[in-house]
Amino acid sequence: MDFHGNNVHQLGYAHPHVIKRITEQMHSLPFSPRRFTNETAVQCAEKLTEICGGDLNRVLFAPGGTSVVGMALKLARYITGNYKVVSLWDSFHGASLDAISVGGEACFREGMGPLMAGVERIPPAVSYRGAFPSQDGSDLHYATTSSMLLKKRAVSAHLSQKAFAIPMSRYQVKPTGSAFVKSATNTTSC
Repeated sequence: MDFHGNNVHQLGYAHPHVIKRITEQMHSLPFSPRRFTNETAVQCAEKLTEICGGDLNRVLFAPGGTSVVGMALKLARYITGNYKVVSLWDSFHGASLDAISVGGEACFREGMGPLMAGVERIPPAVSYRGAFPSQDGSDLHYATTSSMLLKKRAVSAHLSQKAFAIPMSRYQVKPTGSAFVKSATNTTSC
């Protein structure tokens, strides 16, 4: 689990169940190095394999989401022999140099100098107030852009986010106890 602040919001603040489970884990296994296995890591790998259809024969754990992006980029380059990456506008993949190189938020790249070459950024498929709305309201035309890049360029990886482009300045879901409440906010990106 990536404990970056933006992902913890879904769990709630100081939720008793989460505190209890984290405390239990700290008492039984406070640290798990990636070079050695343990029962908790084996159980987690088995569960991930089950969720993914049972066809996985390897699971690689990482210390956090940014590290996963870096590891995936290296693996994609090694396997494909290509170095180009397709990413989405305004996407966030972490704060390391390789992750901000492929991320779509320009504010994280400002003042960093030359970053990783070969990154193509495309608009995310957003049918509600997206960059390029279609008359029929669908978002399939965004897939055409992605498909074209994948066919015409020697792309090693395509990074995207599963939950993306919610207009946060107008809508946010805040956990309140066990219920979720919609509220208007004035949050800004970066």
